[in-house]
Amino acid sequence: MPKARRGGSGKRRGDESVEGGCAPSGRRTDERCGDDRRYRDLIAAAADWLWESDADGRIEFLSPDFEASTGIAPQSLLGMRLAELAAVDAESFEHHEQRASIAAEKPFRDIVFKLEPAGGSGTWIEIAGVPIVEAGGFQGYRGIGKTVTARVEARLALQRYRQFVDVASDWFWETDVDNRVGYVSPNIESVLGLPVSAYIGKRLADTDGIVIEPEAGRASLAAIKARQPYRGFVYCRKLPNGKIVWITSSGVPFSGTDGAFRGYRGVARDVTAQVEAEQKLRENEARFRRLFEINSDYYWESDTQHRLTFASPESAHDDIFGVPVAQLLGKRPSETLAVKFDSETGTRMLLAVKARQPYRHEAFSIKHANGTVRWVSVSSAPRFGPDGEYLGRQGTGVEITARREAEAAAQLAQRRLHDAVAYVTQPFVVFDAEDRAAAYNQAFADLFRTPTRNTPVHSGASIRELVDWQVQTGFHAGGPDEPPVDPETLVAHHQSEDENTYHLSDGRWMLVVHRRLPGGGRVGLWTDVTVIKRAETERRQLEEQLHHSQRLEALGTLAGGAAHEINNALMPVLALTKLVARKLPDGSRERRNLETVMNGAERARDLVKRILAFSRKQEEAQAIVDLGLVLQEALQLMRATMPTSITLAEEIAPTPAILGDPGQLHQVIVNLLANAVQAIGQSLGSILVGLHPEADGALLHLSIVDTGCGMDEATLTRVFEPFFTTKPVGEGTGLGLSMAHGIVKAHGGRIEVRSAPGRGSRFDIFLPTTAAGATRAA
Repeated sequence: MPKARRGGSGKRRGDESVEGGCAPSGRRTDERCGDDRRYRDLIAAAADWLWESDADGRIEFLSPDFEASTGIAPQSLLGMRLAELAAVDAESFEHHEQRASIAAEKPFRDIVFKLEPAGGSGTWIEIAGVPIVEAGGFQGYRGIGKTVTARVEARLALQRYRQFVDVASDWFWETDVDNRVGYVSPNIESVLGLPVSAYIGKRLADTDGIVIEPEAGRASLAAIKARQPYRGFVYCRKLPNGKIVWITSSGVPFSGTDGAFRGYRGVARDVTAQVEAEQKLRENEARFRRLFEINSDYYWESDTQHRLTFASPESAHDDIFGVPVAQLLGKRPSETLAVKFDSETGTRMLLAVKARQPYRHEAFSIKHANGTVRWVSVSSAPRFGPDGEYLGRQGTGVEITARREAEAAAQLAQRRLHDAVAYVTQPFVVFDAEDRAAAYNQAFADLFRTPTRNTPVHSGASIRELVDWQVQTGFHAGGPDEPPVDPETLVAHHQSEDENTYHLSDGRWMLVVHRRLPGGGRVGLWTDVTVIKRAETERRQLEEQLHHSQRLEALGTLAGGAAHEINNALMPVLALTKLVARKLPDGSRERRNLETVMNGAERARDLVKRILAFSRKQEEAQAIVDLGLVLQEALQLMRATMPTSITLAEEIAPTPAILGDPGQLHQVIVNLLANAVQAIGQSLGSILVGLHPEADGALLHLSIVDTGCGMDEATLTRVFEPFFTTKPVGEGTGLGLSMAHGIVKAHGGRIEVRSAPGRGSRFDIFLPTTAAGATRAA
């Protein structure tokens, strides 16, 4: 409580001194003194002293009994406001209603506050008062007061005790001399689920669901028999839902007013969370101990100078280090043991120790006095005290001698395997169970090397890495006749035991087979079969050439016989046509028509000669030819037979002469025009014929472009093959474009074609001029 403000001089209104509890103050002095006398007996029964304040709430009178009751001089309070005195104890008691009554100038009672004079221990007082109303106006308060220090301090002590008990426990209990429960606070039901009546008159052990462990029960019973306090007695209750609640109880004996022992009083608290946490901690400790025993052979600690301060178990040290633990304690390992690190391991450990960082699985060897070498793997972490002080290090160790020896044997076997297959010329690779390269020879590594990229082959390379590299670098040959190669297909081939042949981009052919090995691995063998593949290709070409020759020979025989018959039929046509033409006037329409007939018959006769020459495989004489005139004659002939739905356009430029056979060239042009007409059919279309010399003058360029149906890629690849045709049986022989290709090639030229379905076709013929042709003939 804050100290009450002292009132200064101790004088009341008018500077009149206070004497005998009744001081002169003008007209009210007699009344006040009269009141003292009138109510002296009543005040003695109801209060310890009287007080009075003015209209401003300032204390201006305290009866003489005040100092005797409180030990405080009245003068120290005179002049202080009543509201200030009533507010100083706000931390202990609430006086909202009383303060409101004072503010409203109404009666009030039971205001308790503490007065703390300088150097004093403080006194609690309680006051009540009624307003003084005179001449129709409020003049102040008059009231009684008494000292209540003993009552308030007892109340505060009880309150503090209850607060302490509330914090320290969940409920209270009391037992009699027979250890039977005589009282238990009601809040036990919210914790243990049983009403208070379930405990009254029973010993704790007889209560439903209560389980007391024998050792804990004996300890508390011994204290009770000796009538001594006990603390931390732990028991549990099994609830109907199967949950277990753990309780800790503490008690002290109590006696009656006569000093006789009456039983025990105590408190209890639910410690289920604490007990379960401790159980889990013990389980974790046991789990850690088992894990430590499984994963390591010993545990160690060292100080800041790297001296060994603890090691366990001793038997492991004796076997691993070859010396007892007693010889190691207090020393650095290097002082007693022949320890050897490789440079990288020693550097890593030294850096970790200097930086006070952990390190894991660092291996070193220890050589015993008898020459035996043991390998140990250690893991370590720094140790720090509660204040963060560095205490040294702690760690675990595992003997790995058997593993190291096995690794050394495996490395030796792998080196021997590498040496055994390094000089085998056939590419060879061994994959482990995870499809990673475990061994291979130089030929296999060289197989996967390009001029611009190094080989991806290395120990541990997966099959997926290798096939991805193959696809990305164009390792396999690509082309219309080559099957597609993708990573999934290559991996599937690797996982099967089928033989697969691959055409590589460098022209080689490789036969690849993967065979299973014991343990899940695979061995891959690559065999170069390029010679065999080339022999097969040459054999097929020879077979095709033989078949082609046989067909041409048969065609020649057939063509020779047919040509003789056609030639015999043409002779009377030509003779009679010439005879009739001579009798007709020159320039007449009829004679021109007959001359056209004669020209056509002569062309037919020339064709027959060509067929006869083809059948006899004879070369025909060549002459200087004006290709433009030959083209004009062919166009004039085709216009007479072309449907009116087709437009024929020409772009013919003057051209130099060429060396060739006009009949053969005429046949080529007619064949190409006839094919263009057939491609357009009965639809509307156009044919554009062009002829012009190339820029250098060495070649003549003849082009025939149509708007017909066009050809697909498969047809384009076979368009010049003999006897190949897309026409129905009986409507084409398949010799037209084949003979055109042969004639152009015989004239030292070339023929090219471009086409697409629905976009027409374009044929381009390039023939050498006279100088070029003469050079070729020579």
